[in-house]
Amino acid sequence: MALVLTCAAASPSVGASQSVPPQEQAQTPQKEAGAQQPQPRRWTKWWQEPKDRAELDITDQQAVRIEEIWHAAMQVQRPRWVAFEKLEAELNQVIKDASADPSIVQKQVDRVETLRAELAKNRTMMIYRMHQVLSAEQRAKLQARFDREHRRSSDTTNRK
Repeated sequence: MALVLTCAAASPSVGASQSVPPQEQAQTPQKEAGAQQPQPRRWTKWWQEPKDRAELDITDQQAVRIEEIWHAAMQVQRPRWVAFEKLEAELNQVIKDASADPSIVQKQVDRVETLRAELAKNRTMMIYRMHQVLSAEQRAKLQARFDREHRRSSDTTNRK
């Protein structure tokens, strides 16, 4: 469904195109000097950026409402991201150690994946609520914008 493509990983940054949450950006390991690695796109609040607002014809009232939706979602998502990152790190260590009973590993996998699913569902609902604030024409423009960015990002990644 196109809905998921039009806003980011509101991961804690759950709200624009394909972004990396602030926590993940801070924890991304540094690559070796000179290595050509695709950089995660910086997430922006498209409903506040003057250029994006003009392109999408976002009114002040729409921007305020979308910001409220984003803020409410982040209140829920941020603590979940912290918990998710902790659980995932624990799971990675258990797998790396390769000494735990498989039933224990399965329980840890279940916890990690349940939390990952909750984050994704909340992100999708946030995007849906944002889309409800926009007109059909604005949603189409937003989708076209994110499709262009996705193609551009894919083209850049494929060239390397």
